[in-house]
Amino acid sequence: MDSMTPPGNIVLGGGFAFAVIPNRSQWCALVIKPLLPAIGFSLSDFPMRTNFTHIFVLLFVIVSMAPCGVAMQTAEVEATEKASEKASQKTTEKSPADDGPVISTADQKSPAPEVPDRFLRIQMWDGTVVSGLVSTPAIDVETEFGSLQIPIQRIVNFRPGTDSNSELNALVERHVEDLGDREFRTREAAHRSLVALGPMISKLIRQYDDRGDAERKKHLSDIRKEIDALAEEAEDEGEQSEELLLKGDQVVTPEFSIVGKIQQQKFQVKSKIGDLTIQLADIRKADRGDTPQSGSIRKTVNVAANAFFQKKPTSTKIRVTKGDIIRIEASGVVQWTNWNQVATPAGLPNQGNWNGHANGSLIARVSDSGEYHFIGTESKFTAKKSGLLYLGIAMTDNYANNAGYRWTGKFKAKIKIESGVK
Repeated sequence: MDSMTPPGNIVLGGGFAFAVIPNRSQWCALVIKPLLPAIGFSLSDFPMRTNFTHIFVLLFVIVSMAPCGVAMQTAEVEATEKASEKASQKTTEKSPADDGPVISTADQKSPAPEVPDRFLRIQMWDGTVVSGLVSTPAIDVETEFGSLQIPIQRIVNFRPGTDSNSELNALVERHVEDLGDREFRTREAAHRSLVALGPMISKLIRQYDDRGDAERKKHLSDIRKEIDALAEEAEDEGEQSEELLLKGDQVVTPEFSIVGKIQQQKFQVKSKIGDLTIQLADIRKADRGDTPQSGSIRKTVNVAANAFFQKKPTSTKIRVTKGDIIRIEASGVVQWTNWNQVATPAGLPNQGNWNGHANGSLIARVSDSGEYHFIGTESKFTAKKSGLLYLGIAMTDNYANNAGYRWTGKFKAKIKIESGVK
């Protein structure tokens, strides 16, 4: 022991280290482990080299090693738990819902540029787009409720109707008239021409009656169905369908929308290519050019018959933002084979309810803690918080959690989400 560190110094040094190193596992690693070879004796030669100091050092080491083992093991467990928790957090952050890409309405929005008060972007029927300052500070609109004067800077957009476009109006009128023609070829040609105009005349074509003619009645009914199918097909493929034409002129502001007759028949526009005169009949649509672009999402989602919120609702993979306007149309049926009953998205009447919604009905929820919204066959609501949009079927707990029940079929939900940002 003469060549070794004196035992008394070992004890004093260890005690000082214990005082300045607050972490027990660190103290064990830095102090106790290095002491073992420095003590210089083992239990086998203990009787030959025993003195009071050695006994004290031995007791010091034995007493210290017991909590050291516990402390070091505890530190390893804590480190493992922290690493596991960190990995779990990363996984959660990467996968906020089921596997698959998540669409966010926030990603669809782009900031609106500032434009002068009398600025308009005008889209013509021939595809030409003209932007510039118009000479008139406001648009005069005659409506059934009286005359309105709407300042250019308060207009979101306006769209002249067929009454302001004599050529288009005459074309539609002629085709509708030909639907009742005595010649088969004439009727079929008019039918194809009206369908070719597409979803934009969806509302317009509904304003015409059959005028007492059976052939015209049949063709008008078929044309409406075909145009609606084209609009649905565009929505299913995520395409933006054309805006609907009416007979009257449509003017949209942040506060209201109105249909009437725009009194200005032409507009003087100061553009980059010079001063232009644009006829109202040549305008397909005009806007301020300051609306956030691509601020909407369309998607079709299937909801299985057993997509109960108590178990696993269907994630639409759409992340909405607070204030977004959510529109959902639903169709399809689900079968409750044990009850021998069939339900539409409106649910099963007189068969109980869950959270106030009829069993079997289609409902929606934004985020994991949002309120439930009844969808039925059609609904519109505003998101009160941000988060993933879920769809599911309302079902009483004892039915939803009973493995003996069998559910088949599905609902088809067509979703349209518009940005709530003005």
